[in-house]
Amino acid sequence: MDRRDWMPQVPCGFLKGMAVGLSFLGRLYDEGAPLRVALAYEQATDWHKKHPPLS
Repeated sequence: MDRRDWMPQVPCGFLKGMAVGLSFLGRLYDEGAPLRVALAYEQATDWHKKHPPLS
């Protein structure tokens, strides 16, 4: 399995109306660290509540 298959991703903005995601990668066999960082980022920002403008 490729390590990118489980990489946590959170929304972090928009570029030309398209959603942009931020990925977190940690050390091998330390899945908890990137998950904690992703959760902390999501709790510190409100990007997961925003939607792109409809035109």
